[in-house]
Amino acid sequence: MNNKKFLFLYTFILFSILISFFYFRFFKKKSLQVQEEFSGIPEVIKIEEEKLQDKKIHSILIEPQELIETILLQGEVQANPDKIINISSKVPGKIRKVNFIPGSYVKKGMAILEIESVEISRLRSKYLTTYSKYTASKKNFERVKSLWEMKLASEQEFVNANSELKALESEWKTDLGNLNMMGIPIPEVQSLQENQSVLIQIQSPINGIAISRNAIVGMFVEPNQILGVIGDIAEVWFIVKIFEKDLAKVQEGSKVRVFLNSYPEEEFSGILTYIGTIVDTNSRSVEGRIVLNNKKHLAKIGLFGKAYIESMSPNVLAIPNTSIIQYNNKNYVFKEERPGEYRMIEVKIGRTTPEVTEILEGISTGDYIVQEGIYYLKARFLKSTFGEED
Repeated sequence: MNNKKFLFLYTFILFSILISFFYFRFFKKKSLQVQEEFSGIPEVIKIEEEKLQDKKIHSILIEPQELIETILLQGEVQANPDKIINISSKVPGKIRKVNFIPGSYVKKGMAILEIESVEISRLRSKYLTTYSKYTASKKNFERVKSLWEMKLASEQEFVNANSELKALESEWKTDLGNLNMMGIPIPEVQSLQENQSVLIQIQSPINGIAISRNAIVGMFVEPNQILGVIGDIAEVWFIVKIFEKDLAKVQEGSKVRVFLNSYPEEEFSGILTYIGTIVDTNSRSVEGRIVLNNKKHLAKIGLFGKAYIESMSPNVLAIPNTSIIQYNNKNYVFKEERPGEYRMIEVKIGRTTPEVTEILEGISTGDYIVQEGIYYLKARFLKSTFGEED
């Protein structure tokens, strides 16, 4: 009985030793190898010389280059406020004629409105009265001055005449300035009667398009009431938001391509002329102003669209996107140690364009990396992690 127990125990121990041996010899070693590879430890892949051409494996030299990155910005079309003019009358009156409609082209100096106003007659009459008093005072001063020089008039009479002349001259110049400011022609003779209505023409101060019209014939208007808007919209503004992450990538003077949502196939060219100085605390962005060439007047005020700005950075270590593979949620390239020997290297990437990607860490200038045949090398690498050979 004891011999049977001893034999059973001996057999169990021997069996356990054999299992442990095979586990550590094969399964554990295999597990450690796979774990090692998934930890990112690179492995050299050797390719036979005859397969290099067959699998079309080609490497390129890594050198600094100019990275051209396209920045996308959202924006809205706005009018240039320096080229938008509100049309109004400086005096009260009644509209007698309107010579423009929305969308019509007007030339600088064109009479676009005629307004009948009693106030104009009053201002002109006042000017003529003041001017008449001024000219009479000037003649009187010359007469008193002549008499004073001949000792036929007192010095006080001379002083009084001079003071009166200066006061009337100041009043005359004030009335003249009022007429000029109101755009009222200067009368040459006193031909107006009190309370007589006078027609005045309001002229367009610029060449442009009539954007809007609020004027109606027969309507009574007050001073500075907006009767229409004239704008030169050959150039417009495209106002964009530039987020913090893109501020270092754009600069004033950059050329811009703009596509409006209403005309997705139509490209508008422009220049980024201004980058704001105040950050919007809600959107964490600053305002940018793009001056747009408004071809065919398609860029309507208020339309939304997208702006594309190319940002160029010199001396950037960048490689073709096709040279980068994803493995275990990381980015890798195959570095050529020597012809036929390749090591999988983890890299840290930066900016990306449709063609190339910036490399921040992992490889250096002067290294050779695989550009073609990379998927064959990846397949060889994956097989090697399981102890298989091609």
